[in-house]
Amino acid sequence: MFHMSKHLDSLTDAAGRIGEIGTNFLEDRIELLALEAQEAKIRLAQMLLLVCAGSVFTLFGIIVLFCALIYVLPPEWRLYGMLGCALASILLAAC
Repeated sequence: MFHMSKHLDSLTDAAGRIGEIGTNFLEDRIELLALEAQEAKIRLAQMLLLVCAGSVFTLFGIIVLFCALIYVLPPEWRLYGMLGCALASILLAAC
């Protein structure tokens, strides 16, 4: 009888160790998943910030280009140049 309880104790100890290892494994995986989700959130925020900054600078470039085109035109053509640039802006915005 003592021999049987000794085997049963070692079996429950082994099962407890396996359960502890499995629990630690799951905890590690959940922590890793949380860390990866946090990094993905940071990358998304950085990407959105870069897209917004790129859009603003592209818009500034187009405005400067249109101003330069209007400035180069003779004074009597500048009104038509402004209308053309406005039309081009509307077409660019529609795309």
